[in-house]
Amino acid sequence: APFSEELQTAFSDALDSEFGSTHPNMGISAAVYQDGKLWSESAGMSNDSTPMTTATPIAVKSSSKTFLVALILSQIEDGLYALDDRVSALLKTHHGYQSLDKSLIPDATVEQLLTQTSGVAEDIPTSFKAFQVMMDSNWEPSDFFSLIQDSPNPPGTFKYAGPNSYLLGMIAEHRGRNRLNPLYQEKLLGPLSIKAVLLPRVEIPPGMASPYDNRSRYGGSRGFGDLTQIPIFSNVNFIKADARLSWASAGIVSTPENMARWAYELF
Repeated sequence: APFSEELQTAFSDALDSEFGSTHPNMGISAAVYQDGKLWSESAGMSNDSTPMTTATPIAVKSSSKTFLVALILSQIEDGLYALDDRVSALLKTHHGYQSLDKSLIPDATVEQLLTQTSGVAEDIPTSFKAFQVMMDSNWEPSDFFSLIQDSPNPPGTFKYAGPNSYLLGMIAEHRGRNRLNPLYQEKLLGPLSIKAVLLPRVEIPPGMASPYDNRSRYGGSRGFGDLTQIPIFSNVNFIKADARLSWASAGIVSTPENMARWAYELF
């Protein structure tokens, strides 16, 4: 069912204002869902030659953490572990975790990981090591921790850092005895008929919007442009390579209509 014409106009004006005031820009897509009512609209382009539509799959980046947290809490409710269980106990039989330098990974609780207060450091330099992780077709989540160089702060110290989500993702997989994407599909997405996938272990959805940013941040020439066209990624898909540095932290791909429904059902 549609919202009132007054609300639809307000939503459209907000989208136009947001898109028009952002420079440089490429494309935007947005949706609002509430109790059976849906509005969605798009503007601009999803790449240099394709218009953005409301059905265009888009990387939702750090909003991916909302799926991760919901899965972790559902596993706790199912009795797989508890909020005060520690990383060392939960991953003591996880081969990838056991191979890591534990001096760089605080033995935090699940609650501290969820609240970004584990104290873990994050140091992901634009270095050859990061490029190696991105290019590795045999990638595993534990490979991410090779990019951490600084010692952690004591648990209880707030720091918004990707390793918190990586550790939670590894716990969810290890204790749930499945990969993260199938766990999402089974526990969260399937029951709500919501479409979303977690990269990099699945195929990229057809027609996905290209990521645009300052290309020099990713090894390309200066200027705003399509990151998938950077020459150093000519032998690998940039979207999947970038997802190896995102995964549980920021690897979900969906559409605004699905995300609006997810937010409504979640909260």
